[in-house]
Amino acid sequence: MGKNDMARLSWWAHWYLPQGEAEGVIAGYGDEAGAAPRAGGERPREAAKKFVRPQSYYVWLGVFAILAACAVIPVLSSKKFGLEALRVVWKSLFSTGFPLYRIFLAVGVALPLVWFRRRKGDKNPPLPKPAAVMLAILVITMGIMWWMLCGPVHMPFTGDGPILAGMYAGELNALFFKGVAALLAAAGVAGLVNARAVDRRWRAVYVLSLCALMMALKISSMFVYFDVSSTPIEWAFSTMLELTVVGIAGAGAALCW
Repeated sequence: MGKNDMARLSWWAHWYLPQGEAEGVIAGYGDEAGAAPRAGGERPREAAKKFVRPQSYYVWLGVFAILAACAVIPVLSSKKFGLEALRVVWKSLFSTGFPLYRIFLAVGVALPLVWFRRRKGDKNPPLPKPAAVMLAILVITMGIMWWMLCGPVHMPFTGDGPILAGMYAGELNALFFKGVAALLAAAGVAGLVNARAVDRRWRAVYVLSLCALMMALKISSMFVYFDVSSTPIEWAFSTMLELTVVGIAGAGAALCW
């Protein structure tokens, strides 16, 4: 099995199997330099799939589905541009009682830290460069959202009520931030996939993406629920600060633990 095949085998083995079992399968097929394979023309995915224990794999798929849902459902529930069946989620996402985003956040931050926790004997190589780049992009994106909230984001209201042109601008702004949230959800799911198949520290990308997409949805929700007696920064500050702190702290824990 050549070097490229070994890389693909490593990816599939880590996707299908727990860490220890995956390493055992990879070792059995030779080192990355290209030792002779045990099974002639076998494809890497087929070679890895032979060792799958259905119960363990289905548990992982369940965890993956839960974490992916934490990132995807809030985006799909968003008012006007989301799915009608999920509208109840959007109405409660940033409600004043117990906002639903905190449940998504609690599950989406805690579960990856526990599931992908570092085990005794695990190697800790340098952080993959793509993961480092993604984390940098996410931090910059969060910074830009703070900057926009403090200045360029203007609500479509005056003291006398809504302005027609401003209402159209508000819809476009809402659509823009929901588009940003959708991209962040995709980045989060990609981080989740790579946390399983490449390096557990990719979970930091998932955690930071989850918090960033909630920030984008919070800004988007202002164009629907904003209280005109306050400024945008006053209305959203506490939630945005909470999401920022949880995101940075959660990503830091995901990288170190």
